This record gives sequence, C-alpha cells and structure tokens, in this order.
Amino acid sequence: MSGVWRTDAGKVRAVNEDAVYFDQPDDGIILAMVADGMGGHKAGEVASGTAIDVIREELRHVNSRMLAHDARNSLEAAILKANQTIYERAQSDPQLSGMGTTIVVALITREWGWIAHIGDSRAYAWQSSRLQPITADHSLVNELVKSGQLRADEASRHPQRNILVRALGTDRFVEVEFNTYRPQPDDLLLLCSDGLTSMLSDEEISQVLRSQGTIQEKADRLLEQALHQGGEDNISLVLFTPPVRPEESRPTVDG
Repeated sequence: MSGVWRTDAGKVRAVNEDAVYFDQPDDGIILAMVADGMGGHKAGEVASGTAIDVIREELRHVNSRMLAHDARNSLEAAILKANQTIYERAQSDPQLSGMGTTIVVALITREWGWIAHIGDSRAYAWQSSRLQPITADHSLVNELVKSGQLRADEASRHPQRNILVRALGTDRFVEVEFNTYRPQPDDLLLLCSDGLTSMLSDEEISQVLRSQGTIQEKADRLLEQALHQGGEDNISLVLFTPPVRPEESRPTVDG
C-alpha cells in the first residue's frame, strides 16, 4: 500500500469536522486531500465533506497521461466548483450560514505533481531525510510573519493563530494557491490539518518520519503523539509515497 490516512476528533472537540481522502484512481496517479471544516452546528462537517466529494467527482476524468497544465486547470476548476457549491449551500440554509473549510489537495503522477491549497491545512515532503514544507498557511499570523511584524517562533503561540485570511466556501470567489512537486524515489508526502501541526513541531514530525517502521506505523505514531500532547483540535493526515518512474526506482549497479 502506497498511502494511508488517519482522522480523529481529538480530546476536546465533540465533532470531527475534518474530512480526508486518498485514492489511486488510475495507474500511476494519486489523489489525496485533507479538509478542515469550520462553522459550528455540524456546518464545518458539511463544508469539509462537500469539498472532498465535489473535488473527487470533478477529477474523475483526470489521468496520468494528461499534460501537466491540463491537470492543473482541471484541479483548479474542481476546487472552484467546490467553493461555489459550499457558498451557495450556505447562502440557502440558515443553519449552514458562514460555513467554510480549508483544503489541501495533492494530484501526483510519475511525470508531474500539483499541490493546491486554501487555508492552513498543509503539505510536506519528506525528501533526503529532511522535512520540506510545500505550502504556506493562508492565516493572519503567517501574513504578519511575512510582513516582518511577527517572528516565526511567535506565530505558533499567537492568540490569533487560528484566524484564516482565505478559506473555501466563505466567499463567492477565492484564489487557489498552487505549488509544483516533482516525485523523487524514497519520498514521503504528508497532508495534514492544523490539528496535527498545532500539537507537533516540524522537528517532532521529522523524528517520526525518520524512524523505523511501515508507513502505517508512522501515520499511527503521528496521530498518537498529537493526541498525547493535547489533541486540542480534530487531527487528520494522509501519508503516502508518490509514484516514480520505474527507471528511477531501480538501484544503479557499478561496473
């Protein structure tokens, strides 16, 4: 198995408003997603679930033989369709008013990879024994860090660290941020909600990923450590190995 996912309500929240998805719909392609809903009264649960469902359905036609820019356009269109669906549903149902969700999506083949996100759910690559952040949070504190008004080490303790400046479904129009990713042999990709990263530092995540064990065991350790250190929010993660070209995955032989 090339990928696993875990999700847990945590130790404080009564409802799990996160949604996760992992699948290999086509040989040589992976689609993975994490969404962290918001809105209360189960509205967050509706928002995150709707995001996953719409994006999955809209990307049914995407395959590993598509050109990279066509896949990117399809991914953007799917996320914007999810934004429209969530926004219109919130407008029509007073109990869902104001609901929204974060989203981070990985669409990966042997030839190309796209990571798209809105909000503060994150993507990391474990590459050459180092944890490499792929995404940057769309949060108030991250904007303050980028403008020099806040130090990076202060951001994790800031009282407004959970305030987003961009979310899916809260406004009629939203901008999707894209990052490219080129699969390398022995990589691991991690998608996660802030319920993981608010409990574990990047170094603590690194310690788990460099430890011995299967990908399933590492996913379990990440969840267990986040719960052990407080579990103050819903915790969700997808951990997987990206597809690589067969020639890249074969060991070289000298002589």
